[in-house]
Amino acid sequence: MPNGDIVQIMDSSLQNPKPKTEVDRVFMQGGIVIRHFHNLDAEALHPNGDYAYFNREELKWTVTNDKGFRREFKDGAYKDLEKINCLVQTDPDTGISTKVREDKVVLIRYEDGSLYCQHADGTQIFSQKDGKQIRVEKEGFAPVMYQETEKGEDMEEWLDTEELKSLNGMMTMVFLPDKSVVKSIRFYKSSEDTETEVIKHIF
Repeated sequence: MPNGDIVQIMDSSLQNPKPKTEVDRVFMQGGIVIRHFHNLDAEALHPNGDYAYFNREELKWTVTNDKGFRREFKDGAYKDLEKINCLVQTDPDTGISTKVREDKVVLIRYEDGSLYCQHADGTQIFSQKDGKQIRVEKEGFAPVMYQETEKGEDMEEWLDTEELKSLNGMMTMVFLPDKSVVKSIRFYKSSEDTETEVIKHIF
């Protein structure tokens, strides 16, 4: 997409789609995944385990945070819902903390602060503590990774280097089934106020 988000569509979603069939998913910078369904419902999956569900028929959002607290938003108002159960266990030898929520979300925080999150649909998100690298994987979709890169101040600096430099200091990589990698960065195109995307294929 022009703003740098990645959209992937599953071929099977076009054949005999059911109301809860996933039509497509949008990979957003920061590792957030938006799932769209045939019945116009949607889900937002966050790297830290936060989860949001949009019910198109009732026009309401139900949000669950990483600690299991839930809140419903509808018609400009919200109400708190019953908290879901969470089981937390920390390994005294490794310092690795594992949290399993009742809604089938699993969070593993490693000693170095990096976080592994698996959502109920099987989407896996691994993020470093410093945010310099986030990788998103789901069976049937091409893995997407966000990687910190050098910042380019202007178009001339970007063109003068062999190393790709991004306007916002991030590079997006999509790992295709044929082993090729699509890399995209944001850079100045014609003026200081204009941003665009450049895509480079690496084989």
